[in-house]
Amino acid sequence: MTKRVSPEMQVESTNPFADRAGFIANSFSPFTRSASYMSGGRRLDFVRDADGTAATTADGGTWSPAGDVFAKHFGAVEDYVLATDSGTNDLPAINAALAYLAAKDSRIAGGTVFIEGQSVVTGPINLPVGCYLEGVVSPSSSVNGQTLPSTFPITYRRSSAIIGSHTAGPVIRAQFGQSGARDLTIASTEARREATIGTADNWNGGILWAPPDTVGDSLMFYSQGIRLLVQDQPADGVAIIGHVTQYEMRDVEVLNCGRHGFVIDDGEGVGRVNKDIGRRPGIGRMINCRAENTGGHSLVIGNPNSSNRVPYRLLVDTFESFRAGNVPASLYISAACYCAAEDIIFTNCAVSGTSGTSGNVAALTYNYAIAGRDILFLSGRYIQAVTAPIRIMDYTGFGNSAIRFIGGYVSSNATPAPVNFVTIEAGCDMKMLQVDGITGNFTGEPVRRIGLDAAWSIQETYDETIWRWGFTSVTPTQDNTGFVSGITASIADNAATTIPIDLNGATAVYGQLVISGNVASARPSTVAFRVGSAAFATVLSGTATATTGVLSGTTGTDGDLTVSASGSTFYIENRTGASRVYGFTILSHVTVL
Repeated sequence: MTKRVSPEMQVESTNPFADRAGFIANSFSPFTRSASYMSGGRRLDFVRDADGTAATTADGGTWSPAGDVFAKHFGAVEDYVLATDSGTNDLPAINAALAYLAAKDSRIAGGTVFIEGQSVVTGPINLPVGCYLEGVVSPSSSVNGQTLPSTFPITYRRSSAIIGSHTAGPVIRAQFGQSGARDLTIASTEARREATIGTADNWNGGILWAPPDTVGDSLMFYSQGIRLLVQDQPADGVAIIGHVTQYEMRDVEVLNCGRHGFVIDDGEGVGRVNKDIGRRPGIGRMINCRAENTGGHSLVIGNPNSSNRVPYRLLVDTFESFRAGNVPASLYISAACYCAAEDIIFTNCAVSGTSGTSGNVAALTYNYAIAGRDILFLSGRYIQAVTAPIRIMDYTGFGNSAIRFIGGYVSSNATPAPVNFVTIEAGCDMKMLQVDGITGNFTGEPVRRIGLDAAWSIQETYDETIWRWGFTSVTPTQDNTGFVSGITASIADNAATTIPIDLNGATAVYGQLVISGNVASARPSTVAFRVGSAAFATVLSGTATATTGVLSGTTGTDGDLTVSASGSTFYIENRTGASRVYGFTILSHVTVL
């Protein structure tokens, strides 16, 4: 006959032990089903469990956490001291806590391990499927009322943190999906900060989301980083690599990292070996994220060597970039952010061209360097670029189409001020570029075409506000009689301006251009033209001079007003000896871009 244990004999240890050592050293009654001890002001509760791995007491009893799982349940000390840059290695305890969660019934495996203090780890933390690390105290600014982050660096009070001391591998690595980190600072000791960038498994970044780098299909779902501060890493702050889908980063700050802030690509940038076609990140969101004082780019999406593996379907909402490119001249970058991708939306983003050593002075050539298909920028702020906010790049076999910039503001204290909003690289295949509703301090047209040649094309370009730079007066008007009027340009002496024409699918269009001047010496004239194939310009009346080819400002004869048609563009060059104001009326069924 089996003897039943009465409920009265199933007792609890009601008085918590002062510390873990006292708890471990105690011999409990076999009828004691729960116990606890104090750690840093927190009571840690345990239940007796035949399969428990959190603690083993002197009586041989094994115990598991009761309620929320803390790394401290498994012996984490969380005692990093900033002054001495040292602390107890908590990696075994954190890994044991994660293993405990991962070993549950497969249908409910996973959960959250809480970090309360500041843990030192001597190697990467590998997150099992379904497991998260979460801090008790979130990162926050130590400066109240901070309003100018682009001018004054934000400082942070220490939160719950994981500090890497190793020099090979990320601080946190997720390979199996449904995993991530929340409410933590991810930092480094001084020894780790001085380490090399590293590659592949030895990549020395903050957080790496990447499936195993093996041959065969590897796929990760549902990776997430929320309210994180990733700082002082030798390489990149955050990397999402390979076949990762449905990922999210929200309220993540990268600060003072040796290379890039955020990297999303097929793995080329971190030395991944198996990069088969189709192994690319997709369906992701970056919301309210920020990068400051990075050695390379603030944000990297895609890789120029990976035209068939570019990231896709990503929303970047309210991203901020400050002081990118804080590196030696040998590692110089020209743009704060880099994007080679498709189906990407940037909205309400602010990107600065100041470098890490330039204070608030324009230092980087561009805010963005981009290439791809279906890329949309909405209501952006483009700050302190030297040459232009946007550079559209040319990559063989990739091509560019449907790149749109709608709404936004541009400001720069570069001397001289940027001439264009967009520059297009020589030889670039560009189809459908839209620039609409952008305002700022520019001296030329929004779109600059670099290196017009046979390999370069631009089609279906639409721009309501193209005349707001380099032109004065009103936006051009057009009616169904074939008149385009209201175009006024102020052209300096020894300078040229252009009027681009949309051929609208035709091989060529022709008509007349009437040029009026504010004074007789401006040489007003009427010009017959053909644009497109076999382009030409002929002066019908007046004293202008006609030629063919591109006009640079000093191409024609000194003293003349010279006009030319080349490709689908009119050129008007003023060498009359003074700055002039001109009005243009076009008599033809054409569309002025």
